[in-house]
Amino acid sequence: MKSVGPNSESALETTGTILSSVQPQSRIHLLETCEGNVQLSYYDDRGKLCQWHFDAVADSKNIKFQEWIPSKLRSCLNLEGENDIIQLNKPIVLDNEWSIEAWFYYPLPITEEWNSLTRGSNFNIVAHKKNHIVQLGIYIDGKFSPICRIDHLSTGWHHLAIVASIKSADEENDEEEPKKFNFTINGENLEVTSQSERKINTDEPDKPIENVKNLEVTVTGRNLSDQRDENKDSVNIKITGDNLTLTSGENTPELDLPEGESNFEVDFYGDNLRPHFSKVREGNYEEPLADPKDYECRIDFYIDGGQEGSITSPNATGTILYLGNKANMGNHQFGKLAEVRIWECSLKGQEIQTNSKILLTGNEPGLLAYYPMREGSGTVIRNFTGKEPDGKCMDTTWWLCSEMSTTSPESHDAVIAAEYCTVGLDPKTQERSAMMRRLFAMPTSDGVQMYSDKRIEQLELKWIGNGQFAPTLVGFIEGPPPIPSENLTYSDDYNGATSVELALSDDVQFNWNRTQDVGLGASIDLFIGAEAEAQAGASFGVTTTTKILDVKHGLKAYFDSNYQWQNESSINSGHSSQMADRLELRGTQECGANFPHLGRRFIPKNVGYALVVSSLADIFITRLQRTKRMIGYQVIPVEGIPPDINTITFLINPAYTMSGSLDGLTGSRATSQRFYKHVPKMRAKYGSLYPASYYDPQFAYLLKLQIEQEDRDREAYFAQFNAGLLDESSLNREINKGEDPNEDDGEGLKSEAGVRSDIIMQNVNDQESRIHALDSFAKWQKKMEDIFLKAGKRNIANTYVWDADGGLRREIQSFANSAEHTIGGSFSLNAGVGVDAKFGLLGFATELTALATVNMTQTMSKSEARSRGIELDVDLSGVEARGITDYNDYPIMPGEKVDRYRFMSFYLEGKTDHFKDFFDHVVDPEWLASNDEEARALRQVQSGSPNKTWRVLHRVTYVERPALMDFGRDLRSYGTNGNDESDTTQALESLQKTVSKLQAENDLLLDKVDRILKVLATEST
Repeated sequence: MKSVGPNSESALETTGTILSSVQPQSRIHLLETCEGNVQLSYYDDRGKLCQWHFDAVADSKNIKFQEWIPSKLRSCLNLEGENDIIQLNKPIVLDNEWSIEAWFYYPLPITEEWNSLTRGSNFNIVAHKKNHIVQLGIYIDGKFSPICRIDHLSTGWHHLAIVASIKSADEENDEEEPKKFNFTINGENLEVTSQSERKINTDEPDKPIENVKNLEVTVTGRNLSDQRDENKDSVNIKITGDNLTLTSGENTPELDLPEGESNFEVDFYGDNLRPHFSKVREGNYEEPLADPKDYECRIDFYIDGGQEGSITSPNATGTILYLGNKANMGNHQFGKLAEVRIWECSLKGQEIQTNSKILLTGNEPGLLAYYPMREGSGTVIRNFTGKEPDGKCMDTTWWLCSEMSTTSPESHDAVIAAEYCTVGLDPKTQERSAMMRRLFAMPTSDGVQMYSDKRIEQLELKWIGNGQFAPTLVGFIEGPPPIPSENLTYSDDYNGATSVELALSDDVQFNWNRTQDVGLGASIDLFIGAEAEAQAGASFGVTTTTKILDVKHGLKAYFDSNYQWQNESSINSGHSSQMADRLELRGTQECGANFPHLGRRFIPKNVGYALVVSSLADIFITRLQRTKRMIGYQVIPVEGIPPDINTITFLINPAYTMSGSLDGLTGSRATSQRFYKHVPKMRAKYGSLYPASYYDPQFAYLLKLQIEQEDRDREAYFAQFNAGLLDESSLNREINKGEDPNEDDGEGLKSEAGVRSDIIMQNVNDQESRIHALDSFAKWQKKMEDIFLKAGKRNIANTYVWDADGGLRREIQSFANSAEHTIGGSFSLNAGVGVDAKFGLLGFATELTALATVNMTQTMSKSEARSRGIELDVDLSGVEARGITDYNDYPIMPGEKVDRYRFMSFYLEGKTDHFKDFFDHVVDPEWLASNDEEARALRQVQSGSPNKTWRVLHRVTYVERPALMDFGRDLRSYGTNGNDESDTTQALESLQKTVSKLQAENDLLLDKVDRILKVLATEST
């Protein structure tokens, strides 16, 4: 093309050309194809979809290079004579599945009976004429099988496609099953929907299929079709959901009504409908009950993108050697012919519709032969796939076929083309394969018309690893601890200099305890002594006596012994789990010194850490096989693998916090002109009250105060808890007293992580989750666990002060909550047997009690103890302390490097507000919108419902850059221009030049040494 513009400074030349033949009547659409070429699409004044291609990429398959190639047909072959025929150089062998496409002109030439499209072995595609009826079909196994009538076609060009697909008897293919029609209700019309979109209109029930006048459909008691032949059988049908269900039938001897309700189906054969029944099985799968057919091959015919009919055959393999006529005998000429395409695969219905509207390039995968027949002269018919065979035309004439078009019934104002790739299983090899496809879309009066599935090229599918699918956010860390990048100038590697780690431990202990005490004993009580008694009496007709004195004295003794056997067993079973989330400092040294007075700094990567529960997915990239150019990627979930814990590292929004900048400044200057340009001015105006990056003292102390208040509330809850109330109702009142400090602002929002994986979330759920007691414990014991919600600590606020002179202050919090429950019972048995005797004689008395005893006590108990602890730890051992002050504590670079800073690190329990803050403030929105694998995963998290999420963040509350030590000191420099900063810069530049010079001299010396060593090695050999 000619140059149409001046050359740019980058030596790029602007070229162009005038396409005078392009006369669009619609808007023009330009598409950069996957090959790197340019495709121009538009509609002309006849409604034809036209395409021009600019072949911009040179490779072995391109016919032209850097030239606009029109797609408009300029000529075709006219096979009108009896001996006109196209003979191929060698036969095209078709095996298993194949497709044949061609454009033909109707009406066909007048012959005695036949018109042949293809001739070869085993099968021929022919048209048969008889009694003014023209039927298109296939001549196979020695007989002609008509498929569809074509005498109704309009005069002009038509697209024909024949598709063969070989299957086993029990193999199903829903997409290649156009014979079966499903009834649906659309308004008051009964539609029969298939790939050809045939319809039965209830206003004209005999069109377009004549043999269904006896079909009667009733919906909610209203007859939609009042035309039926009373002399013929009728079928009453009702609608059940999306299915037509036969409920009753009168005078239908030819239909065998199954027991119960069954689906009513219709098979399409030529111009006829044949009804039959099928059972409804689970999963909406239908198993035909009538006329099951085992077949090996199915051959479908399409005209102008719509399916017209099909047959089955035991074998569809064969060859093609001739096109357009029958060899030797002649008089089977097919007439005007163009765009013959022979495929080694079975095209789908959507692909055929697309191919009927556009032309091919010859590079399409699966294309065996492509004969556009646009040569216009000569006898060679070229195969545009670049393969063999070519063809030779004999006794034929070239014919101008400019009126051949893919004219649409309505004009389009615009056309849009786009390319996409699909990944699926190859029907032959059952291996995953990728295909580049192209679609065309154009607006219509009632929506958008689309032609998709045009094959462009077979892609190379390469597995590159795993990715995360459907993740749920559990918690996140807002970067490693803050560090001043102005200090990181003495080394090129400070990776791992700082780190933050959140450690969580879970301990569970089960205990079973049983004791048994058994004892034998004896006891003796003995009394020896005197016993006296005095009585007094009176006689008033009746003699009565009264004891007036009873005296007993002597020696009393006792003996008691016991022997015990004790058995005890204690069984303990426990386990513990340790989980830690750690994030270290990562970064690289800057290429050039953005702050020359500081030198080249180590720039920390502004990255955060997110903990997620996600499913597993395979990631495939698709590339062009010829050029290896990457087209796209596919993320395919892996079935059968449960969700598991995983991590995502994300870029933090630099306007929120920027790693390497404590307070929005690097030294005395703004760290970033984009995000912190205003900080020096605002800091001069408001001082420490103006926040930037990590520096926000007001927020930090407010958050710490809130955590301390929660701690005081816990102590108050303990102090006010009345442990003297023993009944369960009082216990419930005491436990529920006060506000729940764990109440979430996002009430009613469900944690999707718990839904996805209960097992995992038992390990990673937030602290407010209860430590459930076993069901066997008493209700009040389990109720005691609610105290965790009132008195359990769940937030951490640590304080760190770093000093360049070696000082480090750490105020670290950690907490552990535990619960222990015990349940058991005991059994006791005490028994004794013996004698009890008493003797008395002449005032002398003796008493004796002797017993033998036995006792047994059994006790059984079990206990459960659970504890959880959380600790937040920060490591600052790698913060650079060199180059800040000298041995007299004078600042080397006053006001530039950090000598001391203080910051707080917080752990905050799970809340839905943290989920919202993560996407609203923390994560970098520009990175989140990128094509990064981790950004793609986080976008899936963002599209879900917010769930409770824990959070770790840092805030700086004090930054010291020493400068006052120099105040009042004589800093005058003699023999200079007085510009200290300029002198420092010049000194650094001079030093760098010296280093470069020394390095060059060192390289020369090394080169000389290498040459000397080579000479010595040569002489020694």
